[in-house]
Amino acid sequence: MRLVPLLLSALLSLCAGDVGDFSQCLNFFYRARPPTGIAGTPICQRYSNRYHFATLYSRERRTPWFSGYVFSQPHGKRPKGQWKYEPQLANSKADGNMVPFPIPPAKVDQNVIESQAVQKDYTNSTYTRGHLNPSQHHNGTDVRRATFTLTNVVPQKAASNDGPWAKLEDRVSKILSEYCLGEAYIVTGVIPYEKDHWLKDEGRVAIPEYMWSAYCCQNYSQDLPKSLNDIFPTFGAIGRNDPNSTQEIVPVNPHIKKDIRGYDVRSMSLPILEGYLKEKYRMSISVFDQQCSRVMDENRTSCTSSPDYLTTYFDNDNCTGNYSNYSDFGIEMCEPEKRQELTIMAVQGTVFLIAFFLGLIGNSLVIATFAKYHRLRLRCMTDVFLFYLAIFNLLLLLTLPLELSETFNGSVKMWTRVAMITGFFVPCVAMLVCYSTIGRVLMQGRGKCFRRQKTLRLIVALILLFLLFQLPYAMVLSFRLFTSNYSCKMWSDIHLAEVITRSLVYAHCCFNPMLYALLGVRFRSDVMRLLHDCGCICSCLSHITPNLNYGSSISASSPPPTSTIMPFSEVYSPKIIPDNTKIENPDGNPGDIVCSTYTCQ
Repeated sequence: MRLVPLLLSALLSLCAGDVGDFSQCLNFFYRARPPTGIAGTPICQRYSNRYHFATLYSRERRTPWFSGYVFSQPHGKRPKGQWKYEPQLANSKADGNMVPFPIPPAKVDQNVIESQAVQKDYTNSTYTRGHLNPSQHHNGTDVRRATFTLTNVVPQKAASNDGPWAKLEDRVSKILSEYCLGEAYIVTGVIPYEKDHWLKDEGRVAIPEYMWSAYCCQNYSQDLPKSLNDIFPTFGAIGRNDPNSTQEIVPVNPHIKKDIRGYDVRSMSLPILEGYLKEKYRMSISVFDQQCSRVMDENRTSCTSSPDYLTTYFDNDNCTGNYSNYSDFGIEMCEPEKRQELTIMAVQGTVFLIAFFLGLIGNSLVIATFAKYHRLRLRCMTDVFLFYLAIFNLLLLLTLPLELSETFNGSVKMWTRVAMITGFFVPCVAMLVCYSTIGRVLMQGRGKCFRRQKTLRLIVALILLFLLFQLPYAMVLSFRLFTSNYSCKMWSDIHLAEVITRSLVYAHCCFNPMLYALLGVRFRSDVMRLLHDCGCICSCLSHITPNLNYGSSISASSPPPTSTIMPFSEVYSPKIIPDNTKIENPDGNPGDIVCSTYTCQ
C-alpha cells in the first residue's frame, strides 16, 4: 500500500506544469536555490519524461536569461540533435516534454511562433544558435539531445561560438573532469544591451551583448596545482558577443587572430562577475547561494583575483590589458607578428609566382605534346600516368592566385589538417606500390640494361621529389594536429614553417616538367617540334640540333641520342625534314627506321 502514494506523487510531478516554477528541477542548482535578482519564466526542461536542466526564460525577448545544470564528464561525440520547442509556453495545458519542430512543409503552430523563438528566426541571419547549456558538458544521450531546444539558445556570433567561448567551455570541462570530485553546478546566462538589439531587426528575438558563465564545485581535489588554487570552489567568466562593445568589462586583445578579434573572454572571480551583473541589470544578482559557501578574501574582489590558468589578461594595479598569458586559451588565439606577416607575404609571393609561371608553361607543354603527337602512344601506362599527372599539376597551379590573394588579405585559412595529412600519405603509398611494381617488371624484362636503369632513375627521382617537397608540410601538420599546449611564440614559429612548407608543395608542381626535360629526350624533341609547328622557333632555339628518336616520351625506350650545337650561319641554314620521311637511325641497330621525326640542321 505504501507504493500507492509514491506512484501518485510521481504521477502528479509529471503532470505538474514544467513552466512557471523551478519546484521540479531545483536539483540543478547549488543547494537547490536558483540565482536571484532576475525576473523571468522558469522552465524545467523535460525530455523523454525526465528533467535534464533548468532555464529562466524571457517571453518578451524570446530568449533565456540563464540555464542551470549539473556538469557530468563528457563521453562520446556530440549528437546531431533535432531542434525542439517548449509546448507549455504556447499552451499551459500541453505536455511538458519538449517537442521537435515539424519538418517542412508542415507548419509550426501560430501559438508556438508567438510565444518563443522558432527555427525561421535564425534562418539567413548572421548569428548562430549559441547554447547556454552545451551538450559537451554532459555524457548521457538524452540529456545531450535535450540541450537542443531553442529555449536554451541565444543569438551568438559564430566567431564567439566557435572561438573563445568554445575554448572556455572546453577548458572548464577539462578542469572539472580532472579536479572536481563531487557535483559541479554551472549557470550560464546573458547580459543584454542597454537598448535591445533584435535578430534580423524583426523585434522578435533579442541579441545579448555579453555571455557569462560560472561554476561551483564544493568537493574538489586537495592536490590542486598552485595555479588552480584560486579557481575552486567557484569561478566565472564573461565573453563578448559584439566586437564593437566597449572594453570596460572585457578588453579586446589586439594580438589574436583577426577573425575572432573582439570576441574575447575574460575570466574573473564570482564577486567580480556578480558586480558586473548588478551594474548591467541594475539590481543585485546572486548566482550561487552564499557565493558557493566560500569566505571571500577582500583581495579577491579586485582584478588580481583572476588566476593565470583560465586566461587572465589584466594588470594587477589598474586592471588594464595584460596579454602575456593569452596562450592559455589555446594556440588558435595567436597571430603572427607584423614582421612575420611580411616574411610570409614575401616568401609565399615569390614562391607562388615562380611556381605558377614555370608550372603553367611546363605542364602546358607536357599536355600539349601528348595531346598533339602521342595520342596513339597513350596506351603505354607510363605515358598515361605522366599525362594525367601534368593535368593535375596544372589544375592545382590554377588555384595559386586565389591562395596568394588570401595571403595578402591576411586570411590564410587551413582546411582540416587530417584531410591534408591523408592527402600526403595516400599518394605516397600509391606511388610506392605502383613504382615498385613497375621497377620489378623492368628488372625482369629483356630490354637493354641502360634503358632499365634510366627508367628506374626517373622513378627514384620522382619519388624523391615528392618526399622532398611534400614530407615537410605533412610533418608540420602532424605536429600541429597532435600538439595542443604551447606558447604563442612557438605557435608563431610553427605557423611560419607551415607557410613555407606549403609553398614548397605548390612549387613541386613546376619541377616535374623540368625533370621530364632533363631525363626525357623525346619530351625535349616534342617541345621543339611543337614550337616549330606553331611557328614559334626563334634564333635562340636554332642553335640546338637534336637527333630525335621514337620511344616513350620521357623514358629510355630507345638509346640516348646526341645533340649537336652548331652556329646558325649561311652554311648551316635550317632544314626541316617533313613528317613521315623515313631515315636511317644512326644510333640504332642496322635496318631500324625512325618515322614522324624532324631534324633542325
